[in-house]
Amino acid sequence: MLSSVKNVICGAHIAPAHDGKSSVDVDAETGDVVLCDGLAGVSRFHFDSVTYHPFHTMAYESVLARRVAENFGGGCPYACDTPPCATHGVFIHGSLRIHSVDLFHALVLSAVGHALDVLAETSVGDVQLHYSMFRLYSWGVTDTLNQQVVAHRHVGVYTHDTDECCRPQLQQNVVKSREDAALDALLRRACAVPEGHSSIIFSLVAKSANASVSGVLTIALLPQLSQGNRFFQGGMQLLRELIAGHPVPHDRPCWLLQHLFPSKEIRSLAMITCITDDQHFYQENHYNCMYATYLKPPQYRPKEKSPNVILPSTKEHNTIKKIPTPDSMRKCLSHQTNDKQYNVKECTNDLQERAAAAEDAARRRCAAAREKEEAAKRLEAELEERTNDLQERAAAAEDAARRRCAAAREKEEAAKRLEAELEVRTNDLQERAAAAEDAARRRCAAAREKEEAAKRLEAELEERTNDLQERAAAAEDAARRRCAAAREKEEAAKRLEAELEVRTNDLQERAAAAEEAAKRLEAELEERTNDLQERAAAAEDAARRRCAAAREKEEAAKRLEAELEVRTNDLQERANDLQERAAAAEDAARRRCAAAREKEEAAKRLEAELEERTNDLQERAAAAEDAARRRCAAAREKEEAAKRLEAELEVRTNDLQERANDLQERAAAAEDAARRRCAAAREKEEAAKRLEAELEVRTNDLQERAAAAEDAARRRCAAAREKEEAAKRLEAELEERTNDLQERAAAAEDAARRRCAAAREKEEAAKRLEAELEVRTNDLQERAAAAEDAARRRCAAAREKEEAAKRLEAELEVRTNDLQERAAAAEDAARRRCAAAREKEEAAKRLEAELEVRTNDLQERANDLQEPAAAAEDAARRRCAAAREKEEAARRLEAELEVRTNDLQDHVASVVKGEVAARQVVSELVSQADTVRSEIVSGERYLVELEGRVRDAKSREEELQQHVKSLEVEVEDLSEAKLIVESMMRALMQEFESAVVSAESAEDTMLRHVDRAEEVLRLSEADAASREAAAMERIHGMIDSYHLMTPDDVFPLSYESVVSAVADLFDQFVRMKLELLLESLKLSCILVAGG
Repeated sequence: MLSSVKNVICGAHIAPAHDGKSSVDVDAETGDVVLCDGLAGVSRFHFDSVTYHPFHTMAYESVLARRVAENFGGGCPYACDTPPCATHGVFIHGSLRIHSVDLFHALVLSAVGHALDVLAETSVGDVQLHYSMFRLYSWGVTDTLNQQVVAHRHVGVYTHDTDECCRPQLQQNVVKSREDAALDALLRRACAVPEGHSSIIFSLVAKSANASVSGVLTIALLPQLSQGNRFFQGGMQLLRELIAGHPVPHDRPCWLLQHLFPSKEIRSLAMITCITDDQHFYQENHYNCMYATYLKPPQYRPKEKSPNVILPSTKEHNTIKKIPTPDSMRKCLSHQTNDKQYNVKECTNDLQERAAAAEDAARRRCAAAREKEEAAKRLEAELEERTNDLQERAAAAEDAARRRCAAAREKEEAAKRLEAELEVRTNDLQERAAAAEDAARRRCAAAREKEEAAKRLEAELEERTNDLQERAAAAEDAARRRCAAAREKEEAAKRLEAELEVRTNDLQERAAAAEEAAKRLEAELEERTNDLQERAAAAEDAARRRCAAAREKEEAAKRLEAELEVRTNDLQERANDLQERAAAAEDAARRRCAAAREKEEAAKRLEAELEERTNDLQERAAAAEDAARRRCAAAREKEEAAKRLEAELEVRTNDLQERANDLQERAAAAEDAARRRCAAAREKEEAAKRLEAELEVRTNDLQERAAAAEDAARRRCAAAREKEEAAKRLEAELEERTNDLQERAAAAEDAARRRCAAAREKEEAAKRLEAELEVRTNDLQERAAAAEDAARRRCAAAREKEEAAKRLEAELEVRTNDLQERAAAAEDAARRRCAAAREKEEAAKRLEAELEVRTNDLQERANDLQEPAAAAEDAARRRCAAAREKEEAARRLEAELEVRTNDLQDHVASVVKGEVAARQVVSELVSQADTVRSEIVSGERYLVELEGRVRDAKSREEELQQHVKSLEVEVEDLSEAKLIVESMMRALMQEFESAVVSAESAEDTMLRHVDRAEEVLRLSEADAASREAAAMERIHGMIDSYHLMTPDDVFPLSYESVVSAVADLFDQFVRMKLELLLESLKLSCILVAGG
């Protein structure tokens, strides 16, 4: 069984270092991987392809994509009955293990998905994709992943006993989609085994109904070479020797090769070395590179190709030795062990071994030269026919590629137009964001002023509450004093009743003794006269006390007026302070508007610079595209690349369209949000208008209440006048009764003189007097009882009012504490907001400094942006003017409210003064009436006075309750206004913070994308140059070695290598260009989102 390997490809996959210390570099000119070590020096290794972690897609495209398409394409004979004859192999090894595992996992899934796509496009009939996967341990045991194998536990199947150890698995595992959960779970379970000395071999085949397997694709994950040398012992070492082309003794079989090369013919073998960019793994990286790499020959011989090999250094300084070797890299070395034949590509390590291999190859070439010449003659005609056919196909493919390139240019122009439109929308959104930011700042300033006004209003309300509490306490004391006076009057009425009883008994005794009655009547008249005089003196003293109390009230009113004047002056000072603060806030807003304009101009200049860089990158990409087009020589690869490019462009064009639609939706959402904010502002203005109307209604209500109080005072004055007239009438009646009593006294005196003659008349007069006294006594008793009941009811009402006043006082105290807590919370929130505003201002200052540094390099293009800047400035001025008008309207409203409040206070003070004057007049009238009232009407006078005072207390209490209710309503209104202001402040602060954060994130994202674009451009240019040089050198090498190869080897090698090199360059150029376009679109999206 003779095996042959036709093509060997070496690749490197580099993982970055975690600590930032790099020991691996790639030469931009030659494409060599350079290992740097401070002790060992510098080592160079050349690979066909170099990719970076985690660019697994690039590794797949450069190594496996073309081979998967060839193996599972339309030319694969699925219905043949022969064993597998065409295979491709990929070996993955290196450090670290997790790096190799990630690459293995990604390549397997990509190959499965690509194979399914190829089968869906090219297959005819029912074709299924089968796979098998197993682990191979160092002691020769296989694990088909249906059982768990641990270290040195002898379970499973020994692979060196049979060749068909795992092929039965091909009939059981079928994959139907790229998202196959069973395959993914199997991969994860295979890679999760902690034993690093095991190999994982994955085989992929396509099989149709009633036919055997045709082509096999093998992907193998080999252990690290250090572990392979330790655990695999002769197995890994033998594998390395076979690949290097050394003869192997018959007593050392390599059972790993049975699974790595399961076919007679191996079309291609790819060795991917995973390198860790870390100084700690320098020696291991060096050993891995020695295991699978080679250098291009610096010179070419006419008949023999001499590739170069790197050997490890043996001196203090690491050296690179270039040793000429025979054409064993392109030929096959056959070796037979235990009736089995193997043939692999050779990569020499040792000078002596390479010399021996060169001698053996020269001997074999001499024997096979004649056979090759005859075969060359037979195949010459066939090559000419194939060449003509390929030329025709190349011309057709070139035309198709040109048409597709034209379509790609049109799509690119459409993308550019879309970018321009997005740029215009981005500028518009930025202008709107700047305007919104200015409006938010002005609203914050207005909200702060309103918050300060609310605080001052709360303080004034607190002062008024304290004043009301003091007045309530004074009213309570007055009520207590009145209750005490009512009790004293009640006792006086009781004493009067007792005195009347005594007098009644005395009259009865006088009726019995008529003579003594006259004398006692005279004495009684004298006593009553003295009593009336004493009562008149007491009434005079009471009138004097009332006058003193009236004077005290007048002085209190004057003090209240002085206090109101002081408060008015204080309010005027606060208004002046508010005006000064508003002017300072307006100046600050103007400065911020200017700073925002400068920031907007700097952002526009930065965007212009980014646009210039993008154009420069596009020009460079166009130049690279022209170079790639000139180098295109293979029609089939161009056609395939063009198809993939077209599909990718369609996908990305759809993606661009989706992103454009997304941007349009975001712009529409932003416009809707702006409309909603405008609607909310209109609603707030309407709420302010409604609040103003409500204040007007309340003002009218207060005016009506004041008018009603004034009418009540007038009615009270009229009642007082009526009482005065009634008192005058009573005085006249008392005078008449006094004259009657005097006449009766004279008559009694005459009767006493005429005692002997007029006894009967005296008896009748005594009876009439007794009846009259009895009637009056009964009347007095009834009135005293009624007065007692009224006094009791009034005392109960006074107690209830006292309790209500206490509850009101407690409620006022609770509300006062609540207001104080709210004021403290508002003060803390204001402090925090001020601190946050200061931090934001500092961040804005830092951002301004950075923007100033960046704008120094972009001042030349400021002239082109003067017109948009002027338009934006005019718009900002108009907005500032509108904001000033709103602020002036708010100030006028506040002034009008203050004026109305002052008018109400003045009106209330005038009403109070009128009430005090009316009370003084009433007290004077009562004092005048008290001097002339008689003994019988004195009780009625006291009762009437007590009722009047109780009514006054009731009216005062009602007024106090109304005033307290109005104050409660005002406090509730103020609390609602405060909550509205706080919610507006929070919303504005959130909007401002989100705008600042989005601006900062947009700037950071722009900087990161610019740095990434520069880095990608540098890497892509270096990679493109290295690949171009490598492709040209490969083409010359293939032309020189044409006469040394067989016809079967010449055509696939030259054509496929040239096509693959050109296709790689073209794919890299297209990817680079599309990545730049995508990054520019992402940048515009980020700017739109930030705006």
